[in-house]
Amino acid sequence: MITMQELLDKVGGVFYFATVEGNEPRVRPFGFAMVFEDKLYLGCGTHKAAYAQMMENPNIELCAFKDGAFVRVRGKAVMDERPEVQEAMYAAGPFLKKTYNEETGYHHACFYLEDMSAMEFRGPEAVKLV
Repeated sequence: MITMQELLDKVGGVFYFATVEGNEPRVRPFGFAMVFEDKLYLGCGTHKAAYAQMMENPNIELCAFKDGAFVRVRGKAVMDERPEVQEAMYAAGPFLKKTYNEETGYHHACFYLEDMSAMEFRGPEAVKLV
């Protein structure tokens, strides 16, 4: 097994984030995640469809390709509204403040993955990471 930081390093950069809307899959690119309190955290605007989809069904999956390997991470999104989490997210990704602030009126929801599993695929080989 690897640490959350090692997992984040494997996902790195742009990754694809999947939710479910009704019985239809929805996938979109995401570009930011962080490790906080040894958990993988992501964020999403509360005005976005992805947020509404997670409220309805918190099971999500993300997939990334980096350094010749695919990484798939599955888990349950757990919202975390603590101010210290939001502060850590803004510190790690200051660009987020340009969209999520009082002037724009958009709110940024932070969440971590619970009951998470992660697999790495290199060709026919699959390795359980978490």
